[in-house]
Amino acid sequence: MAEGSVDEIVREVLRSITPSQEEVEDLLRRYHLVATRLRSCLRDYLPNSCIDISLQGSVAKGTNLRGESDLDVFVLFSRQCVDPERYRELFKDFVERVRECLSDIPSYMEYAEHPYLVLLLDGVEVNIVPALKPMIRGGAIEATTAVDRTPLHTEYVLKKLSPSKRREVLLLKSFLKGLGIYGAELKIKGFSGYLAELLVIHYGTFIDVLKGSLSWKPYRTCIDIEGFYGSEHRCLEVFRDSPLVVVDPVDPRRNAAAAVSLKSLSTFIVGAALFLREPSKDFFHCFKRRNAIDGNRAENALRTRGSRAVAIAIAVNPDVPPETLWGQVRRVERLAAKLLRERRYSVIYHDSWSDERSIAVVLLEVGALLSECYEVFRGPPATDVENALRFIDANRGRAVAGPWIDDNGVLHVVRRRKRCLDDELRELVSNTISQILKIGEVVYVGSSLRALEKLIMERSGRLDEFREWLYTFIYRNIFT
Repeated sequence: MAEGSVDEIVREVLRSITPSQEEVEDLLRRYHLVATRLRSCLRDYLPNSCIDISLQGSVAKGTNLRGESDLDVFVLFSRQCVDPERYRELFKDFVERVRECLSDIPSYMEYAEHPYLVLLLDGVEVNIVPALKPMIRGGAIEATTAVDRTPLHTEYVLKKLSPSKRREVLLLKSFLKGLGIYGAELKIKGFSGYLAELLVIHYGTFIDVLKGSLSWKPYRTCIDIEGFYGSEHRCLEVFRDSPLVVVDPVDPRRNAAAAVSLKSLSTFIVGAALFLREPSKDFFHCFKRRNAIDGNRAENALRTRGSRAVAIAIAVNPDVPPETLWGQVRRVERLAAKLLRERRYSVIYHDSWSDERSIAVVLLEVGALLSECYEVFRGPPATDVENALRFIDANRGRAVAGPWIDDNGVLHVVRRRKRCLDDELRELVSNTISQILKIGEVVYVGSSLRALEKLIMERSGRLDEFREWLYTFIYRNIFT
């Protein structure tokens, strides 16, 4: 990693990640264009007093990274004008109406908790998000959907973050992206943009966030900016099962860090410690090298260290929302690893990739194989005579080496498995994984990464993206 003073690194990173004035003006121009068109589309839909159109998200708060800015345009429906109990029907009808009205702009529908529309406006994605105006009753916020609080989040951040503090947020976001833990979606289970903003509001600077994280203890840390709970103990009593708690200052019943997994939290803490010990611009996403590896080289790298790949490819229904897709893919990933371990295979690592449109891949690195059809099987201590004799009898005729006793007095044999690995995989997929799949069907299971690449090229075309992910899977050094 390249060395340098923190101040020098921060200045260089900020030059790369801060949007230019021209970019900001262009984004605002696009927002006003879309807002004008939307008002025209909705003129006969509901009275003007029932609908508010506003810019939300990082662009509205001035915390957007250069060249990576989507526009979040919210259409807020007044609860006095619509039935909150039927909001799903309302939002579906709204999205279909707007898509038809703006048919001259390329678009597609996406789904989170409810449908929303994504416009492709000259290279910029514009999310048209319907939401209900949140109500404050008895000091508590009544939010029907997850996005109802968004305008209140924007208002709070704008009030709390000065222009200089917004630059600190940019640094933190870039650092999180560099570590691969930026984003609250199931695919990542990391730090959202709003959470990054809250951390800077609480600690003051990017460096102070890093220093503060060194004292975080999983399941024992609560950051309560507005002091709603009075003590950390009381806060943790409310939010029992979260590795990190950051009380939402807009809604104290909500943990703004609820999406952060233990893995992402741990990654951030170690990354912070490494950066503080040896500052380098290589930690930031804008200076992260984009490496790739093809299937042939990846197989050779695994073979060199005595392991092999196990791949499960799923043809995905294109109508499946990304959050549903990733929920299923991660479930398949965990289940495959669990079942292989139960069959005494050494699963070293596993992860998943998807283009979120046509194909998803679960990949596992399986190591320490004596061979695909044989295993070293550990028995009881030899001094446990009854079980030792039972172990010897059970493996008579099946063992190809042993039984022998190791230096710890424990019996071992090398024996043939009941099923070879490829047979285990076919059984695992046909009997277990296929039964739970609701997003598509298994189209490949095996260990040829070259065959997998061919399938990805045929079904998706995004082979370069897969090879970048594959490089990360093979070497997975997230800190350099």
